[in-house]
Amino acid sequence: MGISVKIHNIKGIDDFDFQIPSENGLYALTGENGTGKSTIISCAACSFFNVTLEDYFGKPRENSEIEFKYGTYHRTIKSENGEWMEPEGNLNITGFFEGSIVFGNRFKDVDYSLLKTFSNIEKNKLQKASTFIIENLGKILRDDKDYYSNLYILKNKKILKELNLKRPIFFIEKNNIMVSQLNMSTGENLLLTILYSIELRIHRKVYGKSPTFIYLDEIELALHSSSLRRLISFFKEISNKKNFMILFSTHSIDILRQLPPSNIYYLQLYHDGSLDLINPCYPAYAARSLEASTYGFDFLFLVEDILAKQIVERIIQEKRLLSNKRVLVQPIGGDGIKFYDMHMILLILTWYHQSQKSE
Repeated sequence: MGISVKIHNIKGIDDFDFQIPSENGLYALTGENGTGKSTIISCAACSFFNVTLEDYFGKPRENSEIEFKYGTYHRTIKSENGEWMEPEGNLNITGFFEGSIVFGNRFKDVDYSLLKTFSNIEKNKLQKASTFIIENLGKILRDDKDYYSNLYILKNKKILKELNLKRPIFFIEKNNIMVSQLNMSTGENLLLTILYSIELRIHRKVYGKSPTFIYLDEIELALHSSSLRRLISFFKEISNKKNFMILFSTHSIDILRQLPPSNIYYLQLYHDGSLDLINPCYPAYAARSLEASTYGFDFLFLVEDILAKQIVERIIQEKRLLSNKRVLVQPIGGDGIKFYDMHMILLILTWYHQSQKSE
């Protein structure tokens, strides 16, 4: 049982229905630029998070609405007379939402007037960051759990209030100088925000048996591909241990290749403006616009000659096997149809039946 979501007249989306998985694990939302991934992630977050609707969606269109159903629970967000109304209903779930670089938390407190103040911060006003954040930040970014052993956090509520900060801020000690989070890299900011929020969620109450829902937009921003792979490994581990359902938007083939097709959702935008959600979806199909024409296929079939290639491609087409996977049929032999070609056709048919069962 998932969370049923209906979106009507939200930003560029006229009508779109989908179901958010309610089992723990990792799920990717992907598609070309401008298909509405960020809008859909933001809408999904409204299932538990009271976002500032006008900030995320702008002024509502006529009859804008987001409707959620989860078991016996309902939640609706509507507009009236050109204004957003307060959400009605509660799904009784918990979660965390980290939006885009514009609407996310990673730079929410950026105020360059504070740089001088932070550079003069006294170490005795800080406390050591938690082992959870220090070790996971180091493992993900540097493959070294001790790399950020000199990481500190400013959590003093009085000081935070004086500085007009809405959340704690991190510092790292380098050469006896405290470097504030404002001077850290975009990747470090992103991960510190995510890790700190996850740590808070670990210690908060979760309603019933539902997982904690974590939605992340632009996950690969400013992260090296090796860091992305370690981040996904971290997500897999913590989703199992702590019953987290993690849904994120991405364009990264490195990330997509680490997920099963059943956990990849591809947004297909058609010329008439309608949206389709393809699931399951194979990684190379989802990232096909990013790949070279002869690289990044989900399945590669080597056949004897061009005639065999045509036969095999015809079978694949007739069986409609290209809806969510990318296939290359490559001739490597001489002329004529040989026994190997018939054997390949049998393999194709076997593969078709197996793929039907798995999907």
